[in-house]
Amino acid sequence: MRILVVEDEHRVASFVSRALQENGYEVDLTDTGEKVVELVMQNCYDGILLDVRLPGRNGIQVCREIRAARIDTPVLMLTARTLVEQRVEGLDAGADDYLTKPFAVSELLARLRALVRRRTNAGGRVLRYADVELDRYQRRVTRAGRVISLTAKEFALLEFLLMLCHAVKSSSTCGTCSLIRERISLRFISTGCGKKFPRAAIPRLSRRFMV
Repeated sequence: MRILVVEDEHRVASFVSRALQENGYEVDLTDTGEKVVELVMQNCYDGILLDVRLPGRNGIQVCREIRAARIDTPVLMLTARTLVEQRVEGLDAGADDYLTKPFAVSELLARLRALVRRRTNAGGRVLRYADVELDRYQRRVTRAGRVISLTAKEFALLEFLLMLCHAVKSSSTCGTCSLIRERISLRFISTGCGKKFPRAAIPRLSRRFMV
């Protein structure tokens, strides 16, 4: 899963990015509100961590712009503000949740998982094919009950392939088949959300499942 972190304090941005990456997330980072809408329009994010106090356009303004652009990506606001009125202002601007600094990494991850969980619906929480199961919330993959260790990119690729299997089983329309052909070319597999994987990545992924 891919997260956009919008934070101008280098120490906090580095801390948050590292925590997310260690837990299997892909992270894009920007330190200014002016770039956010452009990034979100160009890429497919599963969540946005948005600091309120940004230089230039603040987090409240940025959140309003995101929602005005009809972008429904979950937004978790990070702020040092503790007043209820200020938190309400952010929620009214379109934020889905608030986290006050300083915060524990465990709470940040739990709130982010909750936001992503609400939005994730294609294929449900667990994606299955034969004896392979992928738990999207726990970020855990098993085959016949045996845990398979994957990198973040391998997990993302397997998740996409399993979602394609789900789409095929759930639809008999030509549109679904056309979409799959469009995303799988001779050289690349495209998720349609700004991610591309070389086709050579599939054999490498399959070797992970060899006993």
